Amino acid sequence: MLVEYFTDIFLKELETGYPDCYDRLNEAMKQREQQVLAFYEEGIRKSIFHDINGKLLIIQDELLRSMFNVKYLMTNQLTVQQILYDYYQLKKIQLFKPEKLSAIDDEIMMPKIEHMAQKITKNLF
Repeated sequence: MLVEYFTDIFLKELETGYPDCYDRLNEAMKQREQQVLAFYEEGIRKSIFHDINGKLLIIQDELLRSMFNVKYLMTNQLTVQQILYDYYQLKKIQLFKPEKLSAIDDEIMMPKIEHMAQKITKNLF
């Protein structure tokens, strides 16, 4: 959801118009990144995740921003829900070791993906 709401335009306007708020947001985003990296590292340590550089995984999530573009969606005949579901599948396969994949219940994620898709679609159109 952060990818959708914190657009480059929003961040630039926040930085120029409200530098103190921008600094606080930037610090919070750094803390969030550290928490995500710690989560990945714990999964690697517990032999649940593949040993992949967490920073690359975080940067990879930024790709979603370019996918949630009306022109891109229409040109490629995609829906937001398709992108979110396929991205979830890619991340799952990329992160989890093969022997751990069977423990994942995709049904738990479906309502979350649908909810995110509705919110993002509402903001796009």
